[in-house]
Amino acid sequence: MARMSEDLPRLDPLLGKIITKLEAKILCTDAYADCEECEGEGEITCDTCEGEGTVERDGWSNDLECHTSDDATCPDCEGTPVKQCCACDGEGRVEL
Repeated sequence: MARMSEDLPRLDPLLGKIITKLEAKILCTDAYADCEECEGEGEITCDTCEGEGTVERDGWSNDLECHTSDDATCPDCEGTPVKQCCACDGEGRVEL
């Protein structure tokens, strides 16, 4: 594809510079895409605890007489439910 600035060599030099800058901005914008890992957010939320940092732990007491339910630190994220995406270094976008 021919560049607009190459097609119009006899234009006013100022107009030629403006076109060149616009082309650079278009090329720069198109060089990135949303990160697929974090869906453009820049961070990833733990699926196990759904961003809470804790999970409900069901069980029986030691004497087996009563049922208990309490929260425990999530085993997958270890209490840090939102982490920076490693695929895009937290930018939310990756180079094409």
